[in-house]
Amino acid sequence: MDQHLVRYLGPGAFSPDLIDHAAGSFLFTEDGRRILDFTSGQMSAILGHSHPDIVATVRRQIGELDHLFSGMRLRHQATSPSRCPSARLGRSTGNSNWTSGSS
Repeated sequence: MDQHLVRYLGPGAFSPDLIDHAAGSFLFTEDGRRILDFTSGQMSAILGHSHPDIVATVRRQIGELDHLFSGMRLRHQATSPSRCPSARLGRSTGNSNWTSGSS
C-alpha cells in the first residue's frame, strides 16, 4: 500500500520519492511509479493536477501579464469596473487588491 501513497511526515520532513510530474489525481515518480495524491492541497485535490482548462487559462494570462507591484491597477479595473470581483459584492470596496495568495 505505501508504494501508492504519500504520507505526511511532519514539518520540515520530505518524502524520499522524487516527483517528476503530476496529472489528475496522481503524482508520478522519476521511475514512473504512480502515487495517489491527496496531500498537495485543496486545488489539486478538487481539480486535479494539470487540468487542461486551468493550464490554458494560466498560459494565456502569463502571455499578457504575470505579475504587478501591488500598488498598480489592472487595465480592466479602470476601464470596466464591473469585471472586478468587488462589483459582485454590490457595493464599492474602493481600491481593492485581489491576490492569488493568502494575504
